[in-house]
Amino acid sequence: MKDESYETRALSAYFKAGKNAVGQLQQPGYPQIAKTEDGKQYVVLTNRHGILAVYRIRTDGILKGLKRWPEEISKSFDPCYKKHD
Repeated sequence: MKDESYETRALSAYFKAGKNAVGQLQQPGYPQIAKTEDGKQYVVLTNRHGILAVYRIRTDGILKGLKRWPEEISKSFDPCYKKHD
């Protein structure tokens, strides 16, 4: 597991989580690493419709799947992003 890249591990987690999902799982494009202003790093899985999943890279190297992610990520990766007031 240590030899696998964050991108590979994020894809693996996405598809493993999708086995329990209802409906068809969307195919992601190539995973991207994002860094926010506060220095935290994330792996972002997207396709042409927008963000599919975001995983935070913890300081110990473990990926943490997020239900909600920073607005910076949405601004950068979601083509349908609209700021909510």
